[in-house]
Amino acid sequence: MEKIGYRAVIRFFVLKALKAKEAYEQLLEVYKKPSPSKRTVEFWAGKFICGRTRLEDNPPQERPKTATTLEISKQCHNIISENPSLTKREIANAIGISGERVLHILHGELHMKKLFGKLMPHTLTNQQKKLNRKQFLSIIWSE
Repeated sequence: MEKIGYRAVIRFFVLKALKAKEAYEQLLEVYKKPSPSKRTVEFWAGKFICGRTRLEDNPPQERPKTATTLEISKQCHNIISENPSLTKREIANAIGISGERVLHILHGELHMKKLFGKLMPHTLTNQQKKLNRKQFLSIIWSE
């Protein structure tokens, strides 16, 4: 039997004014091992006693993902272009989004990472990889 069926039986027992313990024992007697746990029966009995009538789970409440929009990604890219040594917190405060979203935008969408304390593209050419730090930074920031 599915969980909706068990919940219907628990609701029936609540309407008959049985206690949760008695309802659990009745379920165990009829359905044996696959019956819900005592704690589950107590939980649903409490819900039905408080006035719940629905047997289905409540639909999950999803928040819209408004921080990862094209406009915010462009705004983040513009801020990094102006000052590549900003921290994630500084960028988040400037835009008004969470630090986690800033990291997602930088790494996942703009494909950037911190290198020598500055944000830059993930992919470097072989020539850029062979240069020492001063030469590398002078080439990167002159472009």
